[in-house]
Amino acid sequence: MASKQMLAAVAASMALVFLPTLASATDHVVGVGDVGYASSSHNVAEVSGPDFKACNKSASTSVWNSGDDQLSLAKPGRRWFICTVGSHCQLGMKLNVTILPATTPAPSQPQLSRRALSNW
Repeated sequence: MASKQMLAAVAASMALVFLPTLASATDHVVGVGDVGYASSSHNVAEVSGPDFKACNKSASTSVWNSGDDQLSLAKPGRRWFICTVGSHCQLGMKLNVTILPATTPAPSQPQLSRRALSNW
């Protein structure tokens, strides 16, 4: 009986530690080998959906080429990125990102019923 209570206390403590982390923003490193890319050989261009499909870059296209670019993806919606060097986009070097709206934050303390605790 005491071991069930101890296990429940440990589980509740772990939930308090990890739930806020799961609800927070996360930085995702994306690149060739997840460490960036060779700026002399590649770039990142943000394009519209139709330009993404056609691998086109318009005059107003934002292009990054540092090899270590950081873009904010804070606003929900769809965004499209391609490499405009040579035929890289036509060969598949492109990325479609869907940013989902933020969910409601997790409760500050998990609510465990006595019945749930008794099932441990």
